[in-house]
Amino acid sequence: MSAAAARLAMWRGCVGRALLPRHRGAGPAAAAAAARLLRAAAAPGRRAASTEAAAVGFVERTAATASATRAASERGALHVGPAGFDTEKLARDMAERLRAHGEAAVVVVGTNATQEVLRVVENVEADLRSDEAEEKLLAFIPTLGAMREDGPRALCLGFKLVARVPATAAGSPLTMAKTTNVGKVAGAIAERIRADSVVAVRGAGATNQRQALKATAIAREFLTERGDLKDQALALVLRFDAAPAGELRGLPRSWLLTAFPLRG
Repeated sequence: MSAAAARLAMWRGCVGRALLPRHRGAGPAAAAAAARLLRAAAAPGRRAASTEAAAVGFVERTAATASATRAASERGALHVGPAGFDTEKLARDMAERLRAHGEAAVVVVGTNATQEVLRVVENVEADLRSDEAEEKLLAFIPTLGAMREDGPRALCLGFKLVARVPATAAGSPLTMAKTTNVGKVAGAIAERIRADSVVAVRGAGATNQRQALKATAIAREFLTERGDLKDQALALVLRFDAAPAGELRGLPRSWLLTAFPLRG
């Protein structure tokens, strides 16, 4: 598959599925429009009826999350990974879109690329904060791309500046480690969101960071299926701890992700 074809497939599988009508309770017309979009993107030989049925169900389940990722449809997502990329350029592009539109979208492939994107987020947030009289946070909503046979699965990250600081999560943070089951963490995130409307996940290193994003994306699907999020999305804010020093120098930097419902 050519690089252009692979990128198009990624777009269809990842951002295309996330960009749905933003109306609460998207109606039949919106569902039909999304069905036509997905039917056009379907692989040769795939049955149109099953594609349309899946599209209608997806619209009904996830209409509340559309506002977080519609920037990708209107202005085009930024694509990075799995190979190395210019982090300074990504920071400039993200800051430009956030200043102009209040939101941006990044499609990222690969564990190390995801870590680099989140390091960029820390710098972009600090840069944008200097523009604002009121302190704001750079929240983002992770969405899982379609499974791919020819490479790793993409993550779509929809970024938005928010003024509301999430309340401190009750109880101890959930821990993401190499041996942690992503599905179980997703279930725990969903349970804490239902109970407390906020949950924190702690870990260290690039692999665990990407797994935490996947768990959050899966938790959003759980919550949306049950109607718990209503017209909200499940957003994250990120905080890195100070880099290890002394005898611990060289160890992975630890981080804390706080998840909370965010109105679109």
